[in-house]
Amino acid sequence: MKLTRNIVGVIASIALTLTATAQPVSPVSEGTDGLFSTDTDNTTSLTGWADIDFNKFLVTGTYGFLGASASNSAHTVLKTHVINGAGMFRLGDITFSVSYLGALGGSSDAELELRETEKKEQTPYTEKSNTIPMFHNIRILAGIPLGSLNLGVRAGLDIGGSHTGKTGNGLTLDNIKTFYNKNSFSFKPQFAIGTKIVMDNGWSFSPSIDFSTSVTNSSGIGQSVYSGEDTGPVVSGNGSQYESRKIMRTYTPAGTVGVGIGFPQSGRVAWSANVSYGFALGIQPEKSEYMRLYNGETKKEIISEHLMKSDSSQGHDVTLKFAGNIAVTEKLKVAGRAQFDALYDYTVDGGTTKITNANESGFEQKKTSETHSLLLRPVISAGATYQITDTLSWYGGMKFVPTVYTLQTNSRYTEDGVTATDVDESGRSQTVSYPYLAAFGTGFQFNPAQELNITFGLLFAPSDVTELNTIGAVLNNANLRLGLVWKDVPNN
Repeated sequence: MKLTRNIVGVIASIALTLTATAQPVSPVSEGTDGLFSTDTDNTTSLTGWADIDFNKFLVTGTYGFLGASASNSAHTVLKTHVINGAGMFRLGDITFSVSYLGALGGSSDAELELRETEKKEQTPYTEKSNTIPMFHNIRILAGIPLGSLNLGVRAGLDIGGSHTGKTGNGLTLDNIKTFYNKNSFSFKPQFAIGTKIVMDNGWSFSPSIDFSTSVTNSSGIGQSVYSGEDTGPVVSGNGSQYESRKIMRTYTPAGTVGVGIGFPQSGRVAWSANVSYGFALGIQPEKSEYMRLYNGETKKEIISEHLMKSDSSQGHDVTLKFAGNIAVTEKLKVAGRAQFDALYDYTVDGGTTKITNANESGFEQKKTSETHSLLLRPVISAGATYQITDTLSWYGGMKFVPTVYTLQTNSRYTEDGVTATDVDESGRSQTVSYPYLAAFGTGFQFNPAQELNITFGLLFAPSDVTELNTIGAVLNNANLRLGLVWKDVPNN
């Protein structure tokens, strides 16, 4: 959905490398795209909680470090330390677990020096931009055994935001509009319930439903909250001023319904499938933008613009998965998954623009635009584990996207308040992207005792997956992962 995709880029890249869920995730699961897992991955799982074998308590945690990246035009650094901890305990027959995912701190900085060009002389200046991400995610799960069923009920809250700023020295009227100072804040309460039904013939079914309502300032994915961003005004050396302000109010409920299917195991081979449908509705009853540009040398206002818009969107996502794993030997296990995603978005953007400037009288212009987009994406994942010794094992995996097909249609209706004419515009575009490696990981697990599991791993998954067409781009985006599980082992 367009409203939900306009999240600050740094937060989006962090979410990508930590997987799409805020539930506890082990380095093994990250490195193999979920084909293999540990107790960490099941602590707040709607059905996996029943598979953890512990007596009274379990404590687990992971640490992640997002490394650095660079480009030819600017030096970019992203350093974020992330912790993901969880605890489990039992009260009678009910199992409880609590998890937390958060950033210890980090920032993305870029510094770019611009000099005079042959085409146009301009005052040399240096600009700096930075983004400081913040997110905290909490999950609470109650696992309830109901005879042959294991019911999982989970509640959660995601809180996120960022500060983004861009400042510079030697500003002129030409570049003053490129500098800004933005703050965003979001929160998303959610509720989920699921269970697992095991049949006598070996089949199993795991239905689940997840509902959430996110709230965000200024990024456009939020609901029921004042949302603003204000640049200043920004003042240049000659007294020119630029000021911009936004106010948004958006509501976006979302939900996912799915079912996992386990097939009867045949020898050393196990198969499973999953189908899910997700939706999100974005309603923006209020959105206004104000912009003003003042020339300090001529003491004239160049442009003053005020936009009043009302946007809405809806998105639908269908995912099909088919996975299998086989024990090749007693030490070697391999697994694979074929996945297909189909995403459809529909967005309406409407509003009234009031414009005045020094050269012509003010006028109003009403615009309404509609966008339909369809994305089709197959995904292939493969992973393996190998038991080196009784206490040490290796794991590795990769996620590959053969192609992505995107179809988009746009139409716009415009009524100009000055000329009183109607203009209709429409367009259609389609793209097919080349194959790319979305992520891969590798690492080791160490079990010095039955109660303790230690994991070390490297995850290669940059925010811009299209960069992964060369091995050099892959190696420049290595992220460190550490994991630990300590549990009270039951007496057998």
